[in-house]
Amino acid sequence: MSEPVHIAAIDAGSNAVRLSIARAYSALDIEPLYSERYSLRLGESVFLRHRFSEDIFKKGIKAFHHFKEVMDEYGVTKYRAVATSASREARNRKKFLREIKRKCGVALEVISSAEESRLGREAAVAALGPESPPRCIIDLGGGSLEITILHDHTVEQCAQLPVGTVRLMTTLNIPGVIRPAQAENCLPAQTSAIPLPLRLAAARRRSPPSLRAHASTAFPPYNFRCFVNAYPAFWSVTFANA
Repeated sequence: MSEPVHIAAIDAGSNAVRLSIARAYSALDIEPLYSERYSLRLGESVFLRHRFSEDIFKKGIKAFHHFKEVMDEYGVTKYRAVATSASREARNRKKFLREIKRKCGVALEVISSAEESRLGREAAVAALGPESPPRCIIDLGGGSLEITILHDHTVEQCAQLPVGTVRLMTTLNIPGVIRPAQAENCLPAQTSAIPLPLRLAAARRRSPPSLRAHASTAFPPYNFRCFVNAYPAFWSVTFANA
C-alpha cells in the first residue's frame, strides 16, 4: 500500500478565504485534518471600483503567507488554490496573483464561473452520496449565486447570477446586519438579476392560475437541496493531480 499524501485546498471567495487540509490514502479514502477560515473580504472594493485596493493586497499577502506556513507544517505536497467571483471582476487580478506567488509561494488561479459551478456540483453530489442524488443545487456566495438543475447526475440547466451577500452589501452600502427595511431595498437588485422563468417559478404559489401554469411550463417544480460554499469536491480534483 502506498504512503498517504497530504493535500490542501484554498478557496479565495468574495467574503473570506478558506483552507482545508486532508490526508489522502486514495482518491476515495480521504481523512480531513485541518480547516481554517481567514477573514479576508476580497469583494469589499471590487464590486464598486472593479479593482483590489492596496489594503486588500496587504491583507491578501498576510493571509496566503499564513496558509503557506500551515501547509508546510502539515507537509502538504499537492494543493489547489482558486479564486472566484470577486477576483474574476478585479481588473488588477493578474498583479494580485503575481504578488501572492512571489511573496507567499502560493500559485493562486482565478477559475471561471463554469469551473466554480462544477466544483460546487461535485461537492454536493459527493456529500449526499449515490443514494440521494440532488435535483437542484443552489450555492450562495459573497459575489454570486449558482443554480444547477440535474437529472440522473446530468446537468440540465446551469446559471450563475450576480447576486451575493458581499456584492449586495457593498453596492447598497449596508455596513453590517441587514435589517427588515434594508432587506426590502435589496429585493429590486436581486430580482433584476434573476431570469424571468425563475421569477415566475418563485411566484407560482401566490399568483393567478394562468401565471402558475406558465411558470410550471417554464420552470417545473424541483426538490431543492441547498449547499452554501461546499468544498469536498476539491479533494478529488487535487488528488487526481497528485
